[in-house]
Amino acid sequence: RLLLQDWLVLLLAKFMLGASLSALQLSQQPSLLPPSLRPLQRWVFGLLRSPLLSSHTPLSRLTVATDLRMALLHSFSTLRPERLIAVIYPPLHAYKDGDTLIDTEIALSRSAMRASAGRLFLLHAPSGLLMYLAPPPSPRGTTADNDDNFEWPPPRGCAIWHDAERLRAALEAAVPVTLCRYGSAAAKLFEAHLIDDPEGEGSESGRATPSSSRARFSYAQFVSFVLSEADSHATSLGRHLPDTQQPAQVGTRTHVKHPRHAASE
Repeated sequence: RLLLQDWLVLLLAKFMLGASLSALQLSQQPSLLPPSLRPLQRWVFGLLRSPLLSSHTPLSRLTVATDLRMALLHSFSTLRPERLIAVIYPPLHAYKDGDTLIDTEIALSRSAMRASAGRLFLLHAPSGLLMYLAPPPSPRGTTADNDDNFEWPPPRGCAIWHDAERLRAALEAAVPVTLCRYGSAAAKLFEAHLIDDPEGEGSESGRATPSSSRARFSYAQFVSFVLSEADSHATSLGRHLPDTQQPAQVGTRTHVKHPRHAASE
């Protein structure tokens, strides 16, 4: 876990040093990263949060038996790269309705789902496909009982079902499609995959800390920590370069609160 996290820090530090960028600049403008580097932070975060690298820490609160971990390692090693990425960080599609696709790259967070303005979501989870009906945009005064204008479940012939069947056909094994309506017991299965969100007391305000036994790192907190460490490392590397090779000054650290043991055992 630490080696994986440190690998990401070193990779970003070398890029920041060569491009003369700071953590503040990258946090404000993620597009400054080249396309090949942009998804890496999310993939590493997803892998650290997965049962394979679960650590019973705020970053990954699961406790996994050794036998199960070895079974997961064997399973992961047999997957094609594109399928492994989907297992680590499941793709989430947003739909305005059953026939109108909005986006195929929604982050696994409630805020990203709200920002997409979608009502239907299709999640390609490791255990199967989850079709989720989100709450209406104006929850006050609108309940599941009087939200009858939106067709649920969507009819079988619509686009979201076509996409679900296409994804199922691409897999080696048949997987179920589970219908999840907000507020239902099945919805908890879908919400458990929203790994970008913080969880625990105080986490909704973004103040979750590694010292809190109930807190869990959000993706935003993880990125802040990694960029801070990369910024510090880039500055240290810059000091050891000959004057003729010195890049422009890298910005100062913007966040030093999170300890390096966030992903440790």
